[in-house]
Amino acid sequence: MEKNEKPSESTPRGITPNLAEVLRRASEAGLEARFEKQTRDLAAGLFHAESVTVAFKSGRTTRELRVIEDDASELLENSFEEWQFFEGLDAIYNPREQLILAKLDVIASSEDGGLSQFFVSEDEQPPVPADSGEEEPEHAREMRSSLSWMTPLAGGPIELNTTSAAISTAILPSPRFLLMMTRQSALMWDFLDRSIALRIVGDAEGIGTNARELLDDYSTSLAIDLDMIYGVCIQLQQAPIEPASSATTGYDARMAERPRGPRLKYSHDAASLYTYGRSAEGMPLIAFLAYYQVAEFYFPAYSRADLVRRVRQEVMDPRFDPVKDEAIGRILRLASASGKFASEREQLRSTIAHCLDDDSIRDFICRITEREQFMTGKQRLKGVRPINFQDLGQRLSDQLADRLYQIRCRIVHSKDDGAPGRADMLLPRGPESKLLGHDIATMRYVAQKVLVAGAAKATWVR
Repeated sequence: MEKNEKPSESTPRGITPNLAEVLRRASEAGLEARFEKQTRDLAAGLFHAESVTVAFKSGRTTRELRVIEDDASELLENSFEEWQFFEGLDAIYNPREQLILAKLDVIASSEDGGLSQFFVSEDEQPPVPADSGEEEPEHAREMRSSLSWMTPLAGGPIELNTTSAAISTAILPSPRFLLMMTRQSALMWDFLDRSIALRIVGDAEGIGTNARELLDDYSTSLAIDLDMIYGVCIQLQQAPIEPASSATTGYDARMAERPRGPRLKYSHDAASLYTYGRSAEGMPLIAFLAYYQVAEFYFPAYSRADLVRRVRQEVMDPRFDPVKDEAIGRILRLASASGKFASEREQLRSTIAHCLDDDSIRDFICRITEREQFMTGKQRLKGVRPINFQDLGQRLSDQLADRLYQIRCRIVHSKDDGAPGRADMLLPRGPESKLLGHDIATMRYVAQKVLVAGAAKATWVR
């Protein structure tokens, strides 16, 4: 749209020419697209430039890409109308061009160069201050060092040799449009433009009919090779997982109250498992197992609780005479009646039953509508039974214990998973691991209740 050209009825008023072209091309290609005006909330520290949001095909759903003016020109240089997003990844596939571009996440790196030596030249490193005769303060050195992470990667791409003529691959600085998937606002740009991407280009034989399988297999093999040779471990950048609301335990109005000192003394070992789970943000399998281990920590206490209660009642009976063989025999019969040591499922049942009642379990599950629907409806997790509030023949505590145990078995791939036709092992980056938000929140709630039940009165409370 020229400077003096009158905007058409279909062109939003005030839109820049580049954004207007993105909107036009997306709409003509049948992609859902919308224009959003600039918004500011300085009090909240938020700023969103005017943008066009385009919805691309991503598996059975769509993935939205928000394009600001700074991004539009690069996007327009590509046939973005052909793009398909890989479900669960920050990656695109252009079937017409037989092109795969996937953002990479560097999860571990050596201190002796790694891959940065191939991208950043010496003149791009942060300048060393002139010698003033005084030692540079430590905080200044740290600040100068950290600036290198905000310097755009230069050079590249790193062409990767392959034995197949059907595909060519390279590691390169992430194209700007891949960074759009991660950036929440324009203010975050400087922290994101040092990321790298994997590019795979091939013919029909090279890419084949399953581009996702090729991407998964190639990136996995590349990650192992790079780690063994350069000490750099990479993985495909995952798309954002379930909204945070799905992973919350749900708190009451006490959140508005001023904090107060603790009144209970928790087990240090059990509490360290709980805090480890809280630190495992973005690692659902580790988080679930950490909370599960909190309950497991108390298995010995609660699995024998019924036996201890019955023996205590017997010895406290005023008619109990430890001198008589008959009285001692009753104690031995109680112990032998308990049978062999309980299974892990039974121990989890006992622990949850002693620390939570059915009403508290029902209240927690129903506190968030999405959680109730996920845990009681048709199951998206294989080999995991739903919670049935209408089943009067089984306590909710037992149903919950069975569900959590089945998830635990799928994580560790136990043979004793309690489900016919055992489901496959849950993988850290697998699609089902992204569905664990509600069950992680529930396991965390159980861990909290177990911690409280096993706590003692704090010595600092009078």
